[in-house]
Amino acid sequence: MSGNRVPAPIWNKHIKSLPKYPIFKQEWEIELADTLNRYLAQKDIGKTLEVGCSNGRWLRWCADNLTCECYGLDSDPAGFEDNKIEFRVGDARRMTYPDETFDLVFSLGLLEHFEYEDRRRILAEQTRVLKRGGFLLCQVPNLFGSLEYIYVKYHYDFKQGFVHHIVRPREIHHILKSFGFETVISRFTGNFFERFAWNKVRKTYQVRKHLASIRLGVLSRTEYIVLARRL
Repeated sequence: MSGNRVPAPIWNKHIKSLPKYPIFKQEWEIELADTLNRYLAQKDIGKTLEVGCSNGRWLRWCADNLTCECYGLDSDPAGFEDNKIEFRVGDARRMTYPDETFDLVFSLGLLEHFEYEDRRRILAEQTRVLKRGGFLLCQVPNLFGSLEYIYVKYHYDFKQGFVHHIVRPREIHHILKSFGFETVISRFTGNFFERFAWNKVRKTYQVRKHLASIRLGVLSRTEYIVLARRL
């Protein structure tokens, strides 16, 4: 789901390239699953909504690990294939779900495709459909002063026609605080260099291990995650 519409052939190709279930080759996926398990596995998560759900791979994970009823919203139905998930075509800025419907609402790689005012509207809508005491999780790429910015702008925006805006952590925190949330956890995650460790060109174990171990602080972090609770 994007604010600046990606041509259908490009989007469909992107959807087809995605696995049906998280494969946990990247550090941010492992840490996201760990965050969900650590903070939500013991909670009563009855209904979960993913906004900008793509092909629903993380909803399948939630259904298996949080034992919840899963719903997915996206502006393009290209990835909707799972009958166990209630998919809906819609606009993240104007969702049709009733107020306070869900126990968990999350979006992964969504907000950065929209301008600031739309990002605020999207978070306002997620707040509206979230029950009081429920949890909101948001993940965006780390594009501020990072190596990931160069990669994303070239590989996705320049070569494929996507549009990514910089979303700073303090922006998300400010908006969520104004909407009545308390932060449960927030952190940078992912490792820029590990994507090259999995490149087929670099086949040796030693090279993969070396590249995946490189750390340059926030500069090499690829994602930012925040989990917050609505008061």
